[in-house]
Amino acid sequence: MYRIALLSDAPRAQELIPALSLLSHRVIELPLDSPLSTIGTEHDIVILDARQNLLKARNTAQLLKTAGITIPLMIVLTEGGMAAVSASWQVDDIVLDQASPSEMDARLRLLVTAPELKDTDDRSQQIIRIGNLVIDAQTYSAHLNGSGTQPDLQGI
Repeated sequence: MYRIALLSDAPRAQELIPALSLLSHRVIELPLDSPLSTIGTEHDIVILDARQNLLKARNTAQLLKTAGITIPLMIVLTEGGMAAVSASWQVDDIVLDQASPSEMDARLRLLVTAPELKDTDDRSQQIIRIGNLVIDAQTYSAHLNGSGTQPDLQGI
């Protein structure tokens, strides 16, 4: 069970996102413009409600990330809002407001349990070197003495 901070300006927002209200996670509703101090380490994830005010939700997401929030940030959109979202919003995941409970739960689980990569642009963190063996985790490839290798799975 995750502790979720749901930032929304809608009254009873949890009830308006059906999948979230059916899951057993603990949801604390806060205003969309809540100060960072109210979103502490006691939460596992922050969900922003962008169904009614895309601009305010985008600005809040950017503000939270700029302020250094370290917990995952998800945004809930309507289908029409999907066209507006981009990487500049700085959210970790997006989901439609009509997502099924299983999809919502899977997305929450992936966000909370995903390994944190501090610098995703730095490919050196994703390359493992052991002697003459080079493993590129991002492309799922391995090279031994400069040539690509195929794993021998017969013994497994």
